[in-house]
Amino acid sequence: MDPLTYVITELPIGRWTQDYKKFLTEMVMPEKKAPLIADFKENHTDTTVHFTVTLTEEQAKALEGQDLYKFFKLEASITTTNFYLFDQEGHIHHYDSPQDIIDMFFEFRLPLYQKRKDLMIATLEKDTRRLRNMTRFILAVVNGELIVNNRPRKEILRDLVQQGYDAFYPTSRVETLPEDTPTTGTEEILSHVDDEEDSSAGLSFDEKTADLSKGYNYLLSMKLWKLTREEVENLKEQLASKEKELEILQATPVKQMWENDLDAFVDQLLKVREGNEYDCSLKKRV
Repeated sequence: MDPLTYVITELPIGRWTQDYKKFLTEMVMPEKKAPLIADFKENHTDTTVHFTVTLTEEQAKALEGQDLYKFFKLEASITTTNFYLFDQEGHIHHYDSPQDIIDMFFEFRLPLYQKRKDLMIATLEKDTRRLRNMTRFILAVVNGELIVNNRPRKEILRDLVQQGYDAFYPTSRVETLPEDTPTTGTEEILSHVDDEEDSSAGLSFDEKTADLSKGYNYLLSMKLWKLTREEVENLKEQLASKEKELEILQATPVKQMWENDLDAFVDQLLKVREGNEYDCSLKKRV
């Protein structure tokens, strides 16, 4: 470790790099006393601060025992008794203390965690359904219960619908059925595959079949070497993992999810402060 070089990567609130450069310049060339530092260099980016300060051995010795944050003026105080900030509605609001701000933020943030949890649960449920369908499909093909070779696409789609396989469309689509298909039962779905003359929805037979095919693409696009019992075991392992993840998530209160995020943030912050050059406002150069 070089005791004569310090790197400054953060400045106090309200202090700009140009202002701090002026301060360091005055430390290098004070008017009526010996220089407090030997030199400094700037290596900033458009998003980061980076001053490299060099001291002589005599200057470094004079700093022993001193509070370096105070010496380099890297601390600042702000009032915490009178705040005017935008609230969640975009209106100016008066806050008497930091605790008031935290209380307001808590009321705003907690419902978002519920929305996040709901979305995560829906995603995991979708993943488990997909894995179950894929496992079932491969077993049906391997056991000869479902024939996919040398058959018209229309017939394969009919079998998939009749046997209750779930269709998964892109996220912009409603899953299980094409947009123009009623959701009242299997017969309505099959009518899109069977009725070549029906043009009530403005779609040709080929268009309807292609549209339905999109929902079953995750099955019908499987490579041949995936249709094996080994792949079934692999999918079962993935399914068990997803089901366990879903079970844990469903049992976790949203407040606990938030606390877990805060704990992870604090752990990362401590690691960063211990060894990351970008997160210590003042550190000796190694």
